[in-house]
Amino acid sequence: MTNETHSTTQLETQVVVQPKTTALSPYDAALSLMPFLLFLGAVFAIIKGGAWMKDRTAREVQDFTQIGNRLDELEKGVKGMSSLSVSLHDHERRITVIETDYRHINTTLDELKVGIKQLNDNVLDLAQRLPRKEA
Repeated sequence: MTNETHSTTQLETQVVVQPKTTALSPYDAALSLMPFLLFLGAVFAIIKGGAWMKDRTAREVQDFTQIGNRLDELEKGVKGMSSLSVSLHDHERRITVIETDYRHINTTLDELKVGIKQLNDNVLDLAQRLPRKEA
């Protein structure tokens, strides 16, 4: 056996094994992008949710205002209808009075016609009973 000593001046050859670099598969690439995509999706969902909430609140306020306006219009309509119903009742009462007067007048006219007919008949009877002067 021989004793060989190596000096530090000697070049030592080191074999450095480089790891093999392989291209990422599409699945691995997608998995590496997943946290970033999830973050973007969450930000997008928050922004859209906030916009939806603002829009919904504005729409509810607008709907509430429209309902209030419609309610005011209906109240005005009810007041107008109540005043018109009072006027209608007055007109109905007047029509009833006029119809009653009309019936009374018709009854009186019928009685007068009967009376006039009786007078006519009586006059004709008297005229027939009177002696006629012959010329």
